[in-house]
Amino acid sequence: MAEPEDDDTGHYAGENDNPEHLYGKELWDEVRGVCDRAHEMLGSEVIGGTGEAETERVCLNIPKGLLLIAQYLVAKEHFKQTGAWMDEAMADKRAEGKAVRKLVHLRLEKYLNDALHDELHWLATGGHRILQAEAERRKSGKP
Repeated sequence: MAEPEDDDTGHYAGENDNPEHLYGKELWDEVRGVCDRAHEMLGSEVIGGTGEAETERVCLNIPKGLLLIAQYLVAKEHFKQTGAWMDEAMADKRAEGKAVRKLVHLRLEKYLNDALHDELHWLATGGHRILQAEAERRKSGKP
């Protein structure tokens, strides 16, 4: 994702234009509304938020090759074990195997949470690729 690198205050940082002018009032209001709702649902997971984050259970299909990478990283980083150990642990249907699978699921959940928190940050600060594309489109005068 090509996001601003110089600072994290957004695409319009340092420019004389305001976000409504850069992105259009309708798009900026829409983005701000979504971000405000997300911040409210996230509770204390965001700065200034309070309370528990609202959650919803989802089922995701993940390519087995990427799941293997998550499993391997949990084996190496959390358990300090080999990939072969992880294969055995994942095949174990007893309590120990369940515990290992739970840690892999938590790792995957963290990856998704981190990625979506980043997306929220860039939307809220005006630096998201959606907003940048609209700013470029408006700047060029294309419909």
